[in-house]
Amino acid sequence: MTAKKHLNNIWLKASVLGCLWASSEIVIGSFLHNLRIPFCGNILTGIGIIIMVSVGQTWTERGLFWRTGLVCALMKSISPSAIIFGPMLAIFSEALLMELSTYAFRKNIISFLVGGALAMSWNLAQLLIGFVITYGGNIIKLYEKLTELFQSQLGIVSNNYWWPIEIILSFYVLAGLISAAIGIYIGRFAGKKYSEPSTITNEEQIAVKRPSIESAGTFSLWLLFLNITFIVIALAIFNFHKLFLSGALVIFFMTFWIFKYPKVLRPLKKPRFWIFLVLTTTLSAYLFTSLSTGKSNGWIIGVEMNLRAIVMILGFAVVGRELRNPVVGKWMHRVGFKQLPYSLELAFESLPAVISNMPKWKDITRKPIASFGSYMQKANYLLELQEKKQMNLRRIIIITGEIGEGKTSLMKKIITAVKAEGLKIKGFLALAAFDNLPTLPTLPTGQAGGQAGKRKTGYNLLNVADNTEVNFIRTNEFSGMIKFRKYYFSNEGLDWGNKILLSYKEDISDILIIDEIGPWELEGGGWAESLKKLAELPQYKMIWVVRKEILDDVINKWNLENPVIIDISQTTVDSAKEIILKTFSE
Repeated sequence: MTAKKHLNNIWLKASVLGCLWASSEIVIGSFLHNLRIPFCGNILTGIGIIIMVSVGQTWTERGLFWRTGLVCALMKSISPSAIIFGPMLAIFSEALLMELSTYAFRKNIISFLVGGALAMSWNLAQLLIGFVITYGGNIIKLYEKLTELFQSQLGIVSNNYWWPIEIILSFYVLAGLISAAIGIYIGRFAGKKYSEPSTITNEEQIAVKRPSIESAGTFSLWLLFLNITFIVIALAIFNFHKLFLSGALVIFFMTFWIFKYPKVLRPLKKPRFWIFLVLTTTLSAYLFTSLSTGKSNGWIIGVEMNLRAIVMILGFAVVGRELRNPVVGKWMHRVGFKQLPYSLELAFESLPAVISNMPKWKDITRKPIASFGSYMQKANYLLELQEKKQMNLRRIIIITGEIGEGKTSLMKKIITAVKAEGLKIKGFLALAAFDNLPTLPTLPTGQAGGQAGKRKTGYNLLNVADNTEVNFIRTNEFSGMIKFRKYYFSNEGLDWGNKILLSYKEDISDILIIDEIGPWELEGGGWAESLKKLAELPQYKMIWVVRKEILDDVINKWNLENPVIIDISQTTVDSAKEIILKTFSE
């Protein structure tokens, strides 16, 4: 399987669906929040369900939904809100529940309906779990006491304190079923009926940018672990129910976080935050004192709940901020999400075009099904664009010729010419190495030229970026070497060359030159492992030097897609330079 197919199979589609979902979160979400529309979170979840279900009927790969949710959740990093961990968790959890449903029942009407109900219900579940995490187990007792008081006032006799939540849950389930049904209808009928023969355009320039590291400030792994430690310590201290100690600890943590993270503490400025704290303290003081036997400690319980809430709300805010550290993203890349960074980058690149092509509000209000159907059709157009773009981002030129025909000599001249055009080049050349011999006497014919006094002993590697050089291949045995056929390869040279090749993954904007790829690589030695990793990159600009007799074998082994072939016997330095400039600039 080629790297291209591996990417397109699921992560490329996840970037498209994630981008569509994120665009609704950004545009529609901002609109609903600005108008203070109630239940806007449920509306956005419903849109996400419609997107997954409508497109998921034709894109049937397993694992697509959770990847879509992961891409969309990470795209929430462009949100100006200081607290984004909760919404990110909600998006990913909703997609994961949809994935689990379709995995259990396969992708059919039943699985989509069940998945829609579960995804929508997660909003309520996360809200309740969040209350328990924020306020501790006492919030459950407070709820039970409040329900008990409500039942006594209405004359209801019941030991089931959860009936109010069960009633609310039924509305969530119904909303999820309706959203999934709309998605099924759009996917089967409305998408085809209302599709329009156009492609994604980007005529409007939408100011949506992924925040850079510089704009987000500096990050610290040390502070990340310290903040997590603070939260753990606070939770442990709260279990001792020492009000004075807990209060002192909260004041210390708040002071540290306010000084270190002034921007992420915006929740403290919202009146709703303080109103809820006062309300829970007052209710606790009344309910736990009036309706309970024993000590009148209701107000103490309320204060403890709110001290815990302050630590959890602010603690998660600062931890969420530190989790934006690029080092964390690189760690995710290493532990298995190797394709996620590129999939996410594609989604961010497509976001302005997708937003600019969203249906107008007038169309949404007048013809909602038709608007969504037309919008969902753009998923196929966007996927096609990304496929073409990905192919154009992976470009390779192969310089080929016979053994001893002068491939490396031509490459030296080409490098000089290309550098003169302002292009940056990395990689290495294999330069012939000679030993000096005693000067040979001049023959009568005058044919004992300069090379008569030199003997070729092998090759050295030349780093074309900084002109440093290291021993690589020799015809005679030496210490620290690996033998292949009649040549001896330096372990030092191999490590040196592989380090240069793999460093290209850190900056793929330059051109990488590899001289040369031979029979040893075809048998799995030399640069073979590094070449495999380079060929799997989502984008690259590379020039490989390959002898003509193994050219087809090299192309097939590394699944090179449409390489540009330059035969040195049929080209000049100027013509080769023009081909390189054209190939890597389009």
